Parts: sequence; structure tokens; C-alpha cells
Amino acid sequence: MPIRGHRERTAKIDAPQIAKTWRISKEHEEFVRPRDECPPKESRWPKREFQKRKLSVRRIVNIVWWVVVTVAFLLAVPPARR
Repeated sequence: MPIRGHRERTAKIDAPQIAKTWRISKEHEEFVRPRDECPPKESRWPKREFQKRKLSVRRIVNIVWWVVVTVAFLLAVPPARR
């Protein structure tokens, strides 16, 4: 781009665009409140608890098995080796 064309583009397009960017950023800073002043947003959905697990027969059997194995281990191994 020749120097004359560059000067015209700078004068007509680039300089006003830069000035607008500065102007808008100052107005935006005044408009936007700091996060400390903003109230917390309310959720669109209500808070709910997690779904409770139902104790199935298989889970009960696994718990009982774990207790039996643990008790058997504690009875089999002397206290000094635990």
C-alpha cells in the first residue's frame, strides 16, 4: 500500500476505531460493577439431595461377607502381627 493510501486509511478508519475502543472501554468500566457488589445468581433449578441407594440383596451379601472375612482375619492373625 502506498504511503498516501496508508495515511488516508489511518485517518479515516484506524484512528477513529482506536478512539472508539478507548471510549467504549472507559464507559464499560463505569457500567460494570465489581463482582463483590453483585448479588449471587439464583439457580433456575431447586437444590435436591443425591439419590439414596437402595440396599439390594447382593449388596447386603457383600457387606456381610466383608464383615465375616475381616472378623476371621482378626481372629486368625495374632495381635503382634497386625
